[in-house]
Amino acid sequence: MNKLSKLINQYYNHKFDEDWGYNSKDYISFQTKYKNALKEIGNECGVELYSFNGGYYEFSCVMKSKYTNRFYYVSICDVRTWKNEWADNVLYRTMEHDKDWTGGSNHFCKLEDLGHFLNQLDRQYQKNIIQEKEDTIKEKIAMNELYI
Repeated sequence: MNKLSKLINQYYNHKFDEDWGYNSKDYISFQTKYKNALKEIGNECGVELYSFNGGYYEFSCVMKSKYTNRFYYVSICDVRTWKNEWADNVLYRTMEHDKDWTGGSNHFCKLEDLGHFLNQLDRQYQKNIIQEKEDTIKEKIAMNELYI
């Protein structure tokens, strides 16, 4: 069983302990396991965990494509308030750079599908780059700036 499956099996429907003012031990353990699952997801889809920002019963992270160097933001909401949203409704979006906290449109998916969707965004980005290069070449040919 991989880290992702273990995480979901162990924590789905879990009620996290409260440790007023601090993250509880069970949440800290969960966050560590989630971080490791994200690394595993990244290895499978060609992204790496670039930075991790732990919060109070929630976190966000930045992932970076190994192929395009594009950045992706991933976040979960408070696990105490939004039960199972950490598995069923993970926020992800594109970033212009590693400090772009307002970037592209928000998307949501199940944790088990996150790798697929990050890979899909990366492939779309690659297609856009290729199309832009092709358009530039066609434009230069039309303006007689490039000879074949």
